[in-house]
Amino acid sequence: MGARTLKALQDENGELRRRLEEAEQAIAAIRAGDIDSLVVEGAQGPRLFLLDGAAHSYRLLIEAINEGAITLGNDGTILYCNAAFARLLGQPLERLMGARFEDLVTERFRPLFDRLRREAGGRATLSVVGASKREIPVQLSASTFMDDERRLVCLVATDLREQLRTEAIVASERLARSVFEQVADALVVCDSDGRVIRASRAAETLCGRSPLLGYFDETFPLVFGDERAARGDVVARVLAGDTLNAVPAWLPRSGAERVDLQVSAVALPSERDEDRGCIVTMVDVSAERRAQAVLREADRRKDEFLAMLSHELRNPLAPIRNSLHILELAAPGTDQARRAQEVIDRQVTHLTRLVDDLLDVVRITRNKIHLQKQAVHVDEIVVRAVEDGRPMFEANGISLAVTRPPRLLAIEADPVRMAQVVGNLLSNAAKFTERGGRADVFIEEDAERGEAVIRVRDNGMGMPRELLGRIFLPFIQADSSLDRSRGGLGLGLALVKSIVELHGGTVTVSSPGPGQGSEFVIRLPLLGQASTPILMHKPPLRSTARRVLVIEDNVDAADSLRDLLELSSHSVEVAYDGATGVERARAFRPEIVLCDIGLPGMSGYEVARAIRADECLQGARLVAMSGYALAEDVARSMAAGFDVHLAKPASLEAIERVLATI
Repeated sequence: MGARTLKALQDENGELRRRLEEAEQAIAAIRAGDIDSLVVEGAQGPRLFLLDGAAHSYRLLIEAINEGAITLGNDGTILYCNAAFARLLGQPLERLMGARFEDLVTERFRPLFDRLRREAGGRATLSVVGASKREIPVQLSASTFMDDERRLVCLVATDLREQLRTEAIVASERLARSVFEQVADALVVCDSDGRVIRASRAAETLCGRSPLLGYFDETFPLVFGDERAARGDVVARVLAGDTLNAVPAWLPRSGAERVDLQVSAVALPSERDEDRGCIVTMVDVSAERRAQAVLREADRRKDEFLAMLSHELRNPLAPIRNSLHILELAAPGTDQARRAQEVIDRQVTHLTRLVDDLLDVVRITRNKIHLQKQAVHVDEIVVRAVEDGRPMFEANGISLAVTRPPRLLAIEADPVRMAQVVGNLLSNAAKFTERGGRADVFIEEDAERGEAVIRVRDNGMGMPRELLGRIFLPFIQADSSLDRSRGGLGLGLALVKSIVELHGGTVTVSSPGPGQGSEFVIRLPLLGQASTPILMHKPPLRSTARRVLVIEDNVDAADSLRDLLELSSHSVEVAYDGATGVERARAFRPEIVLCDIGLPGMSGYEVARAIRADECLQGARLVAMSGYALAEDVARSMAAGFDVHLAKPASLEAIERVLATI
């Protein structure tokens, strides 16, 4: 027997053996389970055996399941489908038999069908087209079987609509949870009885309890207007058809505290009344309320300040005008003329100080004040300020005494600013102490704390307790009488506090009460023993005659300044605009030019640049005179070529000091 023949016999023997094994499997299964059909895994793949009566039993089994079942032929034709699949599509069963399955799906089915035929247990998700062309998402689970010589594809179609709805609900729940966790406002969801079923973190913080449970009105006893909301009022109103939209309310706290809110509420949609609920939003507007209160207070204080400023600026005008009339009528050198001159000098000094205080407040609030610190003796500053203020006390019949320490105390300070501080405290004591009263100034050393201490004490009108905490604020006045006999803008003590703190010190005030006097205490850090204080002194004024050019568009100011300088033996020329001033400078060759900044046509800055560009005028000293005296104003003047910047109204002493430096 040849090799080829032996090989053929072996193959036939193997095939017979395999068929015998399949038959034995079928027989054993039938004996064990008494079934009508069987799938046997053969050499050519799964084989479906339908035994006697199997077709009817198979159909009963398929019809009993809740999911759609379809059997497809090689070309994708529906050979059989159960009633569940027909119900899924909303189509008659007879219409589906023999139809092409790819006509029932939205995707291209042929590539998918080929893949399902190749892969046992394949799965795919797609949409089938039901009645009214609605798309139904399904998951197909596929199996392939051999029926005689045909390979059939059996599909089980699982309806995914309920699953997708569940997933959507879960996603919505997750989103809602995220919103409740992240939203800044207090959100509370209540059921139809007013019980809290969900609350945001902000609501828990507002309530002070986590988790937040119970009835809404008990948890949040909101007050609308002046009446407390009844239990369930918010929920009841909303479920009755009302809508709350940013309604003002407040939540009581312990003591007098409260949380101001804006409350909004809306009913949640529901098919059944018993399932209805509402969502309440509460926005904390306490910060806004406090800010509005601060603005209202600032606005009130601004109005008071403007009224005060008007009063204080008008007061000096009457004596100045009266004194001018006296000077017109009285003979020069008489007592009346001398008193009129003294009145004008005092009132102009008062007006100048008011303006200076206003400018100082602006400088401090804008952090533009510049201190020229040096090592100085405290007692020298205080004693000089006391001597400068003594005439004010003597005129009011108030005694003033100074107690000095056993040794000199050195501090690092701006002597001018510290003299201003002591002067303001003395002015305050003189203003609020009645005739016959007393004021004392003590200079002490606190060696333990390394501080110099200045005490200004009086037995005047004192202060109520509620004023002590506000007395250092700008525009705060102890004198609230209609006549404002004490005067002032309420800036002096605010400047005292700011200047002392800029020196690294502190200032405090105490008073036993109205009518019992008050005491201000300044503490400043002492310098070490190695520091040598510089003695304060005023540089001597030189009377050497100078050639002065005044450029000022205010004719009265220009002419009066010319007369004043000519009386001091200076040679003066006047120009009332910038262009004329430059021409006069080239002809007059002044040693010093006093120039206003706000000139018509050609500004003071342009005048300075023109003079600096002229070689013949290089030796002239340029002095800017302006009502603007902040740091940036001075810097701009220096950049334009000015040597000095004087704030209007400049005193004769200040001008003479500039003349003396040439």
